[in-house]
Amino acid sequence: MTEQQWLCPGCGQIVHSKMGKAGDPCIGCETELFFTAQSPETRAEIDNAVASLPNIWAIKRIRELTGCDLSMAIFVHSDRQRAGQDATSG
Repeated sequence: MTEQQWLCPGCGQIVHSKMGKAGDPCIGCETELFFTAQSPETRAEIDNAVASLPNIWAIKRIRELTGCDLSMAIFVHSDRQRAGQDATSG
C-alpha cells in the first residue's frame, strides 16, 4: 500500500497516510470532532478525569464514557491535557 497525502479539510495541514483517504481530517481535527460530538456532561467528565486521574486511569475512563478504541482515547487524553495546560498557562 502506498502512502498518500492530502490537505486536512479542517486545518489545512498536510496529512500523510497509508490507510486514510483523501478528504479525511488529520488526527488533531478528528480528535476535536470526536470530543465536541460528546454531550456536555461527557466532555466535562473527560476533562475532570484528565485533570485528576493518573494517565492510564483517565484513558480508561475516556473509553468507558465514549466507547472509543484505545488509540482515540489516547489522542483525546493528549489533546485535553494540552488544552488544560494552555488554559492554566495563558
